[in-house]
Amino acid sequence: MTSVARKKITQHEAEKRFSLITGSVSYDDLHDVDIVVEAVFEDMNIKKKIFAKLDEVCKQGAILASNTSRLSIDEIGSVTKRPEDVIGCHFFSPANVMRLLENVRGEKTSPRTMRAAMDFGKKLKKITILVGNCDGFVANRIMAFYTQEAIAMALEGASIEFVDKCAVKFGFAMGPFSMSDLVGIDLGGRQRETNGTADPSKNIGDLLYKENRYGQKNGKGFYDYILPEGAPKGARPRPAPSEFVSKSIQVIAANLGIKNRGKEITEQEVYDRLILPVANEGMRVVEEGITEKWSDVDMSVIFGYAFPKTRGGPLFYARQMGFEKVVERLQYFQQHSSTGQREYWKPSTLIVECVKQGEQDPDRAKKNMVKAKM
Repeated sequence: MTSVARKKITQHEAEKRFSLITGSVSYDDLHDVDIVVEAVFEDMNIKKKIFAKLDEVCKQGAILASNTSRLSIDEIGSVTKRPEDVIGCHFFSPANVMRLLENVRGEKTSPRTMRAAMDFGKKLKKITILVGNCDGFVANRIMAFYTQEAIAMALEGASIEFVDKCAVKFGFAMGPFSMSDLVGIDLGGRQRETNGTADPSKNIGDLLYKENRYGQKNGKGFYDYILPEGAPKGARPRPAPSEFVSKSIQVIAANLGIKNRGKEITEQEVYDRLILPVANEGMRVVEEGITEKWSDVDMSVIFGYAFPKTRGGPLFYARQMGFEKVVERLQYFQQHSSTGQREYWKPSTLIVECVKQGEQDPDRAKKNMVKAKM
C-alpha cells in the first residue's frame, strides 16, 4: 500500500487492483491461461523444471514466457515439446517504474508468439522491443560494462561517491553504485556463487554478497543506509559512505596489483569510461543483428536503465561525439586503464566501418558492409 501512502493512487483503486489478482500454489490452475510469465531467480535448472511442468499443464497455443534477464531462451525452451511458443519477456526492475520490456526471440520462436508478446507489452503500456537471444540480451549485455568500469575506477582509487556524482552530473538519476544497491547485489552474487565463479578476494560484488551486504533491501551495500535521528515515520534511510567498503576496495585492488591513480581520474574520464564501452558494445549488438535497428539499442537503455534522455542514448551520444573520436578514446583506454586488455575496449568492426565510410548511420554502414561482401 506504499502507493496509497504516497497518494499516487487512492485506497479504492488499490483495492480494485488487488481484487484482480488470484493467488495459487498449483500449476494446474494455469491450464487455461493465454500467457504465463515465469519469474524465478536466475537458475537454469529451476527454470527448466518449471517450463517442463508448464508444458504439461498449459493449453496448446499458450505463450510460455520467461522473465530471465540473461539466460538462453533456446535452452529454456528445449525442455518443452513446443519451443515455438517459448519467448523471453524481460521486465526491468522495478517493473512498475521501468518502462522497458525486452521480448527475446529464440531460434525456434514462432512469428505468432513474437506478435503475441509484442501485443502483450503494448497492453501493459511498456516500451517493447524485440531482440535476439544472447547473454544479457541488449540492455543488460551492454550496461554490464558501465558497472564494470565504475568498479574498475573505484579499484584505481576513485571514490564510489565521486563516480556516482559524475554519473548524476552526466544525467543519470543515480550513479552505478547507488543503482546496484537499489537492484540488489545479491542477484549477481548468488548467481556467481551458484555457478562457482565467485571470488571475494578479487571481486567486490562477491565480497559484499559474502558479507550479506545486499543493498537497500537490508540497509547495507556499497553504501550504509542510515535513518536520520528524529526522522518522521515512513522516511527512507539515507546513503552514507561505508568505511568497510572503502577498505575492502583497497584490499582487492592490492590483491589484483592495481596501481592507485585516484587523483588523476577526472570527470571527463568517468564519462568516457562509463559510456564509451556501452556504445561500443551497442554497435556490436547492431552488427550481430540482435536488434532490428540501432535506435532499439538506445531505447533499451533509456527505458531499461534510465539512461539520460537528454543524451539520446549511448549510440546517439557516440554519433554526436563523432565515431572517429570515439575510436580514438577507446584505443587510449586500451593503453591507459587497468581494464585495457578487456574486449569491450577494442573498437567494434561496425564503429570502425562507420569511420572508414564516413557514415553516421550504423544501420546504413552495416548494409554497406553486407553489400561489400556479396
